[in-house]
Amino acid sequence: MEYTKTDKIISIKKDLGHLIWWVAKDKRKNLSDEAIVEAILSSGTEYEVSRLFQTFGVEQVAAIFRKQISQPRINYRESTQHFFSLYFDYHVPLHS
Repeated sequence: MEYTKTDKIISIKKDLGHLIWWVAKDKRKNLSDEAIVEAILSSGTEYEVSRLFQTFGVEQVAAIFRKQISQPRINYRESTQHFFSLYFDYHVPLHS
């Protein structure tokens, strides 16, 4: 059976309980793509990050991440921000 992107996102949301424990279970389906990306990049495992990339695509995750770190308030730890900035700069370079 072929899963759609929507099916994969729903599956990710169901599996995020340990990363978003403060969000009520019945509210998790309403999480934005931005909240999912932040939760997984901030505290997810290598498998969860890989699954995120497979579901959303590295380009879309990079775009969300870059938008998040351009805001005045950044929720990523400095080491996490540095790592993924280097990762996305290498794998999804910005075109001038």
